[in-house]
Amino acid sequence: MIVISTISAALVVLIAGCRRQLKDFSFSYSIESIHNYKQTISFESDRTYKIETHNYYMDNFARKKAPVILKGTMTDEEFKEMKKLMRNINFYKMKDAYGFESDDEVLGNILYHIYFSSKDKTKYISIKNTDIKELPKNYLHLVDFINTFVTTHKE
Repeated sequence: MIVISTISAALVVLIAGCRRQLKDFSFSYSIESIHNYKQTISFESDRTYKIETHNYYMDNFARKKAPVILKGTMTDEEFKEMKKLMRNINFYKMKDAYGFESDDEVLGNILYHIYFSSKDKTKYISIKNTDIKELPKNYLHLVDFINTFVTTHKE
């Protein structure tokens, strides 16, 4: 009985450990108000990040493109927290699209895009006007981290 319990516990730890490994990944999250504004945040497994902001509305008035691009390296604490949050989400099990079946145009022109790639697997997810209850709970924690990260790393 003890041997079976020990083997079972070891298998659970092994399986959980394999799923939780996050090596050689690339992740980006963007929010876009079509023809007005777009911000993309990218994180790489080498701890680098890039925040790219396009204000299309103001660029049209100025008649020139003036994106703001910030690059840097995450602190050990930031990287650890981001990886922990990303490990809690199985991007590959998420649907490819959320909210596109609705004709509600209140927030219909705001789009969110997620790109996740790891170990030769890639996932693209698009989110439009959708109820947050449809999205994985852990995804919302990651978005909260991203919002805080961008706020603290603005120019």
